[in-house]
Amino acid sequence: MEIGQHDIYDIVRTIWDAVLGWEIQPSVDARLLNGSGSFRTGIIQIAGAWEGAVVCSGSEELMRRAAAVVFQTPQDVVTIDMVQDALMELVNMIGGNVKALLPGPSYLSLPEVVEGSNDSLYLPASQPIVEAKFLSQGQPWTVRLLARSTTAVLPA
Repeated sequence: MEIGQHDIYDIVRTIWDAVLGWEIQPSVDARLLNGSGSFRTGIIQIAGAWEGAVVCSGSEELMRRAAAVVFQTPQDVVTIDMVQDALMELVNMIGGNVKALLPGPSYLSLPEVVEGSNDSLYLPASQPIVEAKFLSQGQPWTVRLLARSTTAVLPA
């Protein structure tokens, strides 16, 4: 089965509504993630009949707001650990929903978080197959699906 932007949009909209109670809109503006400011990226790998990763990036501001909602606490008391936990939970939910659309059996790794956008992330032997960009709370969020490629070549 092939996964497209529409599938990613549906998954993210559902999770955003259920977990955060926020609207999220698709965005085609590539400048959203290339602007100034800090970003956090969450990664969850999928192994089994299909191999690859789901990579999600959002602005630091968006992740702080999300952590405040997830932990039901004022934003000014949100810690870095809370931001990372909220991002890992969102990535885990998105990854689980993506995995359900892929050939099985497949398994999810534990999610990981790095500081920085997904544009600076390099996963060897993987290539992007779909990318979906969003805007929520006036802040950017992007989801990329990377497929493991046995023919991928390491950069020189």
